[in-house]
Amino acid sequence: MKWTPADEAELKRLNLKDVVRKARKQDEFRLQCAVADLLAKYEGRLVYFHVPNGERRNAITGARLKRMGAKRGVSDFVVLGNNRVEFWELKAAKGQLSKEQKAFSRAVASHGFTVHVIRSLDDAKERIQEMVK
Repeated sequence: MKWTPADEAELKRLNLKDVVRKARKQDEFRLQCAVADLLAKYEGRLVYFHVPNGERRNAITGARLKRMGAKRGVSDFVVLGNNRVEFWELKAAKGQLSKEQKAFSRAVASHGFTVHVIRSLDDAKERIQEMVK
């Protein structure tokens, strides 16, 4: 959803913008858990892992992770199966890719891979069916 300047001002006045952002984060968290549960059912046919780049961290932990190679914009899941590698970015229904996520998608594409935006459990099921056939 695009907010107009008037919307932004009203949300700021009512302090609702954080409420909307938190609700979207919660939707994305639930989707990630559901996708992880679904992928677990294909253990042995698929290899997958979640990239834990989200969540709040203190400055020291953030600096340590950055030093170890953590990067902004990396997809939420990496899924391997049937001689394929896919990168999955999970987003709530109205969630948008960040500038860093778009840059990561372009970098992945330059190496012949694709980042798939997963917005529902049905999207994940569709990708899984493609990978296990």
